[in-house]
Amino acid sequence: MKQTKIMYLEVARILGMIFVILVHVANFNPTWSSLPCDSAEWIILCNFTSVTKWAAPIFCMISGALFLDPDRDVPIKKLYTKYIPRMAINFVFWSIVYVVFKLFFLGSPMTKADIVKNIVIGNYHQWYLYMIIGFYILVPLIRKITQDKNLTLYFIAICFVFTFFIPFLQNHEKLDWTLTATNKIFIKLPGYLIYFLVGYYINKFDLKKISRVFVYTAGIISNILMLTITTTKSAEIGEFYSPLHKYYSITVLFQTILAFVLTKDIVSRIKFGKASQKLILTLSKNTFGVYEVHVLVMIMFIRLSGFGTLGFENNPVSPVIAVPVIVLITYSISEFFSYTVSKIPILNKYIV
Repeated sequence: MKQTKIMYLEVARILGMIFVILVHVANFNPTWSSLPCDSAEWIILCNFTSVTKWAAPIFCMISGALFLDPDRDVPIKKLYTKYIPRMAINFVFWSIVYVVFKLFFLGSPMTKADIVKNIVIGNYHQWYLYMIIGFYILVPLIRKITQDKNLTLYFIAICFVFTFFIPFLQNHEKLDWTLTATNKIFIKLPGYLIYFLVGYYINKFDLKKISRVFVYTAGIISNILMLTITTTKSAEIGEFYSPLHKYYSITVLFQTILAFVLTKDIVSRIKFGKASQKLILTLSKNTFGVYEVHVLVMIMFIRLSGFGTLGFENNPVSPVIAVPVIVLITYSISEFFSYTVSKIPILNKYIV
């Protein structure tokens, strides 16, 4: 059973990485922003991102499943001498890489102050590293809570109500006046915290039939709402309607939980041979490096080849074809890079 759990987490990590690339390809500027919201191409790109918003938060669920597991020893000393330093060094290294890339490949003008600012903030996809470092800092405290199943459920409920449910209701203009009341309660929890907790809970405990039916139903409904409401509302207002796409929205939460549970259910029924397990573990191990380098690879490929999310320049191709092609090429090159660097001592510990 333990081996099965490990394999489904490894598969979830690989799938999450592939679909993170898909989200970034589908959102590639200036193509995305320049299209009218009622055009067929824009709707296709919007649908790509709508059904794949789970890709980034599923990594939070995977981390929660691993770092909150009571059977895994995670002392505070190890957090501050291994995990946090690795993330910090990786962040700084790749921040510098992307600054150099912007200066010399993209020709972006930057002052010295801009360079420092970009290194500190990081490239747009590096927000995850800041968030995961914050999680590592809280791990010792959260593990005390997850030692008790009922307390874990209570904490999940608090996170859901105050971070997802109430804010979701307050998106409606007729209820925004309630912000004054809820803000005075002073319960402000990090939006990503629930992903870690739910990831741990689903990994640790088998869901009852009624809970499983709820997860599948809520996830499917969330996907339908994200597809229909986002496209119709965007066409109506003339710009991207984003509330349902935010990582702290109920729709993305249920979509992510569905992806996590679905992966567990499917992979748990598969008996992998030694060759398959080795391949999965290798691809999973390389995802960190793929995550960091894929934006650079994606931009270079699109710029040098002229093949964007709408096809080659002056030769339009449907995004249905263009997006998967770019994703496949970007992932393959990024995977090769990560695998190669993983064989180099020292670099394999901090760069990928």
